Amino acid sequence: MTLSERIRGEITDLDRSATRIAAAWARGKKATSDQDYYLDAAGLNLHSFYSGLVPAKMQGPIERLPALWPRLRAELIAFAAFLERISAD
Repeated sequence: MTLSERIRGEITDLDRSATRIAAAWARGKKATSDQDYYLDAAGLNLHSFYSGLVPAKMQGPIERLPALWPRLRAELIAFAAFLERISAD
């Protein structure tokens, strides 16, 4: 499997993690009795998200993740396309 294929494969998992982080974080901020469970879920998904990325690319607190992810996702897709172009030459 080429690096570009691996990047494209990881994007699906990262999409899922980013969505789950945002949902768990939002519910954790509202919930009273189950707040710890939602925050734990956000933390576990955040760990999963970070482990799929280069740490230097991530900036800001968890609240900024939904705003940052679309740009980072686009950059990963562009990088995968670049790798495919240069490997075809």
